[in-house]
Amino acid sequence: MWDPVVNKPDGMTTHKFKTALKRNISYIHAPSLGPPKGNVIFGTGYGDSYLFHYETIKRFQEMGYTVWAFDWSGQGLSERYNTPDPDIVEDNSIPNHIMDLKDFTNKVVRQDNSDPVIYASHSMGGHIGMHVLKQSPKLFDSAVFITPLLDLDTHLAPRKTIKTLTQWGIRLGLKNKQIPSLENTFRKLTGQAANDNAGQYTSSRNNMRSLTLEYLRNQTPEAAVKLPTYGWLSNIFMSAEQMHKQNWFQTIQTPVLFITAGRDGIVDNTPTFKAAKEMPNATHRHYHIAEHAIFSASDDLYNSMWQTVDSYLSALNANSHFEKKRGEKKDFCPKCPNL
Repeated sequence: MWDPVVNKPDGMTTHKFKTALKRNISYIHAPSLGPPKGNVIFGTGYGDSYLFHYETIKRFQEMGYTVWAFDWSGQGLSERYNTPDPDIVEDNSIPNHIMDLKDFTNKVVRQDNSDPVIYASHSMGGHIGMHVLKQSPKLFDSAVFITPLLDLDTHLAPRKTIKTLTQWGIRLGLKNKQIPSLENTFRKLTGQAANDNAGQYTSSRNNMRSLTLEYLRNQTPEAAVKLPTYGWLSNIFMSAEQMHKQNWFQTIQTPVLFITAGRDGIVDNTPTFKAAKEMPNATHRHYHIAEHAIFSASDDLYNSMWQTVDSYLSALNANSHFEKKRGEKKDFCPKCPNL
C-alpha cells in the first residue's frame, strides 16, 4: 500500500461532536507541522469520508495549518439516521449540513481560538460551503473550493426534464429510492465504480494513489452510502437554484479559490465559472484535463493542484500573518465560457 494515503497524519486524533439536531458527527483534529498559520476545515463530497483524505490532511499540515475534518451527518463514520435503510442519505440533508458546518466551526474550531479559519472542500462540500459563505459572511477568513458541486451535470437531458422526472418519482412514493439509471450513468460518464459507494472511483492501473484509494474504500464498507435518491436529487436541485438568482454571488466578499475540472462528469461548471467571475475576491484555476475525482489524480496533476492551493494561501498569509485582503482576480481559464 502507498504510505501517503494509508498512514494516519502525525498527531491526528478522532472525536465526536453532537449537532443541533442531537446527531453524533465523527471528526478529526490534526496539528500543524511547522510554524502555525491557522486552521483548515475540510469538507468532503457525497458518500465520502475523511478516512480517504489522509494525504489531503497531511498537505495542509505541512503548509502550517491545523486541520479539522468531519463526515457529514448520515454519511461516512458519522451516525446514520435514515430508517429503515441507514445507507440511504436523507432527502433533506443539505440544509442540515449547512447548519452543522456553522455549528462545528463556531463550537469546535473557533471556540477559544482566534486564529484564521479556512474552509476547504471537494464536490458537495463546496455546495454546502457556498451557502455558508452567503449566510454567514464572517465565519471563514478564506475558502478553497475544489471541483465544487454548485449544480449537477444533467447534459444527458435538459435540466428541466431531469427535475420533472425527479418530482414525479417523489409523487409516486420513491423519495427514498435510488434512481435506477443513476448508477450506470455515474459509471459510464465519470468512471465511478459500483458497490453503491458514491465516493469510489475506478482506478487507473498505473496510478498508485487511485489504486490505493480504491482498495481502502473496498475495505471500509462501514463508511459507504448508497447512490442518491429521488428525494436527495430534488433537494440538491432546489438548493442549487438559490444560486441561480441574479447577483447571488456578487455580495460574497470572502476570498475564495475555485479549482474546476474540464472533464468533470458530475458537476455542471457553469455556476462555478459565474461565481468566479462575479465574486469580488475570487481566484479561478481550471484544469482542462482533470476529472471530478481530482484527489485521486496522477502525480503531475495532483501536485499541480496543490501548488496552486499553496501559492494562493501563501499570498493571503504573507510573512506568517494572515491578511484578509482581495484575492488575486485572475482568470486561469481562457477557454471557459465568458458568462
